Amino acid sequence: MLIKRCCLGLLIAFCFVLSGCFSASGNLTIHEDGSVRYEATMATIDMLKSAIDEQREAIVSQNKSAKVEPYSDGNMSGYKITADYPSVREYAKGLSGEKDKTTGLSVNGIREVRGWFYDAYSFDFNMKGNDTSNEDPEAAAMAQAMLSKMKFDFTINLPYAADFNNADKVSNENKTLYWNLAETFTSGKDKSIQTQFKIWHKSHIIITFVAIGILVILAIILGVLAANSHTPGDGRTKGILAGVVFFVALLMGVMSLYMLFSAPKFTDNTVISQTTSKETTSPTTSTPSANNPPATTKSQESSHNSGVITGTEVRMRANPSKNANILGYFDKGETVDIIDARPEWVQVRRANGAVGWVSDQFCKY
Repeated sequence: MLIKRCCLGLLIAFCFVLSGCFSASGNLTIHEDGSVRYEATMATIDMLKSAIDEQREAIVSQNKSAKVEPYSDGNMSGYKITADYPSVREYAKGLSGEKDKTTGLSVNGIREVRGWFYDAYSFDFNMKGNDTSNEDPEAAAMAQAMLSKMKFDFTINLPYAADFNNADKVSNENKTLYWNLAETFTSGKDKSIQTQFKIWHKSHIIITFVAIGILVILAIILGVLAANSHTPGDGRTKGILAGVVFFVALLMGVMSLYMLFSAPKFTDNTVISQTTSKETTSPTTSTPSANNPPATTKSQESSHNSGVITGTEVRMRANPSKNANILGYFDKGETVDIIDARPEWVQVRRANGAVGWVSDQFCKY
């Protein structure tokens, strides 16, 4: 037993050395014009180089337009891959719904809501945790030691501040979002990457409010002409016309403000990416917590049942709480799979594989 423990100790020490000799990162940048640049780096020491070389070949085969160049990080060397897309939609189309070969992320869904003033997007990725609970405790300890110092992160750079995110760290006025993916290896838990943001059409905003301003000025001019008119009929006509023009300007202003400040409605119809299969569950529901307790016996009984959404614009939330993050909106009459049922809340899986919670008042099952 003593010899075994000594050998295990040496292996763990060796793993600590190796764990600091690997780094990987993904960097997704969204520009103001809607174009996308994805950069991925991976570096390690020479003795592990063959492993990442195989990974590089797999990535290049997945994306023929990707640019590959040498990359170094201290005493480590590897590669940097850059891929450019003309729009978020084209980037989303390039995702297969399976694990991305660079980061290991799975796509739960990328949604797009297009409008005159802005295009809104919702990103929902999942990093599967490395669960070692069923492994030999000593082997698990060795694995944890090897992974505890590795660098593995994912960053999203946005042109405007995010409306929502669950990032581990934010900077640049909520435009740069950072997630530490190494935690999925050290803790064994899934990692959720979610954000919602807008790409504003500044030219459309300027055109709209210039048009409103012109209408207001025109209404004022007509009103002045009506007041100074020497004939009653002509003054009445110009006065009515001034009122109509001012009403149109006011209506345009109200509608514009509503469009500017109303929240986008993300539904199944707004998905622009291929998503994971129905077997994939959302990481926000896989880890027990105060707001998300472990599944009960009833959840096992309900896992094969289906339900129907009975309300309009019903919210899907990350946890069974009215204060939980909104993941999207259901369509009235939408059919869902029931995963879990608790007092006042039902956990459901949608046709695209997305998992969330809905109030039982709006789900009949």
